[in-house]
Amino acid sequence: MTAVAIDGNALNRDQYGLTAGRLLLRADCFAAPGSHVVTVSAAGYADASALQTILSGDGNLVVNGDFASGASRWLTWSGEGGAAELSVASGVGTVAVAAKGGPTWANQLYQEDIPMSAGKTYELRFDAASTATRPITVEFTNTSAGALSFVLTPETTTFAKTFTVATDAPLKLNFLLGNVVFGDAVTPDGAHAISLSHISVKEVEAPTPTGHELLNGSFDSGTDHWSLFKKAGESDATMDAADGVLHVRWTNYDGYEYWATQVYQEDLALTASKTYVLSLRVRSSIDKDLLVSIENGANSGIQYLPVQPVHLTGGGDFRTVTFELTPGAQSVSNAKLVFQMGGNHAGSHTIDLDDIVLTEKP
Repeated sequence: MTAVAIDGNALNRDQYGLTAGRLLLRADCFAAPGSHVVTVSAAGYADASALQTILSGDGNLVVNGDFASGASRWLTWSGEGGAAELSVASGVGTVAVAAKGGPTWANQLYQEDIPMSAGKTYELRFDAASTATRPITVEFTNTSAGALSFVLTPETTTFAKTFTVATDAPLKLNFLLGNVVFGDAVTPDGAHAISLSHISVKEVEAPTPTGHELLNGSFDSGTDHWSLFKKAGESDATMDAADGVLHVRWTNYDGYEYWATQVYQEDLALTASKTYVLSLRVRSSIDKDLLVSIENGANSGIQYLPVQPVHLTGGGDFRTVTFELTPGAQSVSNAKLVFQMGGNHAGSHTIDLDDIVLTEKP
């Protein structure tokens, strides 16, 4: 080996070392966190290069979350009628939205290959503003964390949310900036600009579930306490609430498996040996099955209410269904009510939920 360079800058011999099959580089060879090209030269061989990612020392797993290196490591995509362009200045990434497009994902800003560890909890934190008040959705693609929505205003606001992942699959942190609907908040038609800065994902201690009764089952508080999961690359579900009804909508496809679209509420408290009654009203615009279950939030194999299929007839009125369950000999504070809504249905359709109640049986 005759030379080693980082980003085209040759290193001195004391800045690197060699062991069997390994090239060791001093930490101070890298000027800043981010992606760096390491090039090795050897007599009689073509140069070999590799991309080395350096994370920041503060534990942030997002590379260039402060946009100090311009748009490095950030990618954009627009389609389905969307049009947007990213620019960076003074540590702020600005997405100029010319057209919102049709679906939620018509404009995207994302970073891939963010390392995750199974069972760990992380906190996403970012500052954001929009010249026009509008919602955005953040999708934790390739993980079990699903997606979350936030409403942006012209005033820069700090948003933070914890999430837990079930596998080691790397995260694609995807800001969906297309035609997002979140509760009463809708994306405006006109051109506007979204500003993002100080984006970080850091490992944190998992909060200890305290457990609570089922909350906002009447959806008078929008989608508060309810979460949506959709399988990346398949389900295009969106979730909103209006007039006390939760609407889950698909434009093209709900996903091949039933679990490809899920609506759920976590950290429900169940008392040992008590019998509970779960009731809800549901309707669908097409014929399809809804799967209902209550499981342990940390282990889906522990089922307090095993999966119950509910056949829905398209175009019908609300149907009331009830189930009984007894959790067993131990009280739990992390039960999870899950509605699985996939099942390989193409085309635009909707499922509506209302008056979800979980109470002890008298």
